[in-house]
Amino acid sequence: MRKTIVLVIAICFILTPALASAQEVTEIISEDVENATMKAPSSWGVLWQGIKERVTLAFTFDQVKESELRLKYAEKRTEWAEKFAESDNEKLQAKAEKMMDKADALMIKVEERKEKWLERVDEKTSKIVERLADFQEKKQATLEKL
Repeated sequence: MRKTIVLVIAICFILTPALASAQEVTEIISEDVENATMKAPSSWGVLWQGIKERVTLAFTFDQVKESELRLKYAEKRTEWAEKFAESDNEKLQAKAEKMMDKADALMIKVEERKEKWLERVDEKTSKIVERLADFQEKKQATLEKL
């Protein structure tokens, strides 16, 4: 019985990176669907999303891909902050500010590592530079709403 439990746990740890790469493919497909039907998550949804983000970032070893993920997560947090800011509830307004702080923390890490991945000039780095510029514009618009 114990061997079975240990075996199942070991398989889960081995398959986690494989599932993370499979998740990337489904994220690209489902990203458009999420944008169309997105609503503000509950507190548990925010907690769960934070856990998923940390696990995914822990198993991402490519610096450009990690920066892309951090940028994506910062964009998502900014969108959530916009949704929370639309409410008149003060608690949700405070939650929106926390979301923007988390997005800023993610972006600080992207900026810190920017020099390392800018040394590689390829299609991925040019895309992420464009997305960084777009994010900065969206962030300013969101901050104006707050």
